Amino acid sequence: MKNWVNIFKTINGYFTVSIDKSDLYFLRKAAEIGSQTLQFPKIYTEELDDLVFKLNKTNPVDNFSKYFVRAGNVSMKSGKYGIGPYNDYRELLISAITCRYGHTSFDDLCDELIFYFIPWVSIKSSEFLLITEKL
Repeated sequence: MKNWVNIFKTINGYFTVSIDKSDLYFLRKAAEIGSQTLQFPKIYTEELDDLVFKLNKTNPVDNFSKYFVRAGNVSMKSGKYGIGPYNDYRELLISAITCRYGHTSFDDLCDELIFYFIPWVSIKSSEFLLITEKL
């Protein structure tokens, strides 16, 4: 992820949000359940609320802007809220937790999680254009 995001051309660039290592334990446990049930496990609601509050306080997201979000090896498209757009940490985290098993960054080897927020560009479903800078 880190390799291609810097050549991805957007009008306003992108920004990142890092999830603390201390929060990965509960995210990993929630993903064990969520990836199988495709639902957020309610037993982790308090931890999710705390993390969303912390992220909103340290890395506020403009709720009027929309973002395409990527993270390491998480495929949001198979999560509860799909490919996006995202402008809310709660929906983003729930999608990451409920994505298909094998498409999650919450495995035992994960010691950091970085979300990349790229401004959303609405396109027709039949067109896709990725503009990159020559290497």
